[in-house]
This record gives sequence, structure tokens and C-alpha cells, in this order.
Amino acid sequence: MGPPELRSGEPVADAVKATLAAGASAILFNCSQPGVMGEALVAARRAIAASDKPEAGLGANAFLPEPPSDTPYAGISEIRKDLDPQNYLKWVKLWVEQGATIVGGCCGIGPEHIAAIKASREIVLAR
Repeated sequence: MGPPELRSGEPVADAVKATLAAGASAILFNCSQPGVMGEALVAARRAIAASDKPEAGLGANAFLPEPPSDTPYAGISEIRKDLDPQNYLKWVKLWVEQGATIVGGCCGIGPEHIAAIKASREIVLAR
């Protein structure tokens, strides 16, 4: 398995470098499965390390995994039952350990998930 890629096939590190060169003040990933977000975040943190733009973060979705295709999430996707606020919080804690300074959610991640993140005394976002 190679380095993490965007759905369009570009390596995350290359996309991050291009985005920073274009003047972005943060690198954010969204709407992917929680289990793949960490790899993208780690690759982004490595690419960001050489810049003065330290912000990186993500917000995963709560969809059930789908087979690879040219049209991800082309239809209505089913929401995972195992990704309640407390289980999503476990992913957020991991991402913060991996260097996330901004966290949130995407499809299927609701206000109750964000409230759990905000209420957690274990989540401290470095800025």
C-alpha cells in the first residue's frame, strides 16, 4: 500500500504542498471514513512541517463503507450504527494525537457528536 491519496488519485502530500503554495491557512479533510482519515492527516502534517501554516484537521462521515467507484456516495448511503457520539469521540482523540488542530464532522455526524467533542476533557486542540 502506497501513500494516502485523494479520491482523484493525487498523493495527499502533493495536494497539501500545492494547497499551501496557493495560500491556504489550513488543510482540512472531510467526508471520508474515519479509518482512513488518520493516514491523510499524518501525510498532511509531514508536508505542513516545512511551512509556517500549522493548522490541519478533518471531519469524517458516518456512512457505511462502499466499494470503490468513480462516483463515491452517488446514492443515498446508510449511516453506521456503531458511530455514535462516544465512538466518534474515540476517532477524534486519535486524530488529535496524530496532529489535528481542527476537528468536526461531515455527513451523519450531528450536533450530538460535536457536543461530545466539546464536552470532552481529554481533547485539547493545539494552536
